[in-house]
Amino acid sequence: MDHAALIARYAGQLREAFAPLASQGHPAALVDFPDSSNCGDHAVWLGEKALLAELGAPVAYECSAQSYNRDEMAAKIGDGVVFVHGGGSFGHRYALDHEFRLQVMQDFPRNRIVVFPLEVTAHDNAFLESSRAVLGNHKDIALLDRKSTRLNSSHVALSRM
Repeated sequence: MDHAALIARYAGQLREAFAPLASQGHPAALVDFPDSSNCGDHAVWLGEKALLAELGAPVAYECSAQSYNRDEMAAKIGDGVVFVHGGGSFGHRYALDHEFRLQVMQDFPRNRIVVFPLEVTAHDNAFLESSRAVLGNHKDIALLDRKSTRLNSSHVALSRM
């Protein structure tokens, strides 16, 4: 299979996996802009924006952890989907990013939260339990581990951690 065919195949798989999770025509948020010098993270962010545009989920609010404003986001998206930037790690390895993601999940308990593919890492049981508590209290969350082969759009068990 040539490169173009492989890219088209993966793009199709992403559209197929995320289409049921996006609310077509409803405003969405894309949070956790990679406020760093890592160009790979920025490429992932642009890919996420392109995918949401293809799915008809207009991004009405986007922010980094530093520029996040809960009230502004709530006003712009209402009951729309909150998409969380992937590409990095979910777990204590990047504690500041992780704490921000958990805060957004707590701030928007009635909105669907979709976490784009990232690596799930945690080696501390107390940290794992606090993450599980936040995720377990959310009614509609989808967390996709980069190593996973299937998407689970119901409660996340976090059994891989």
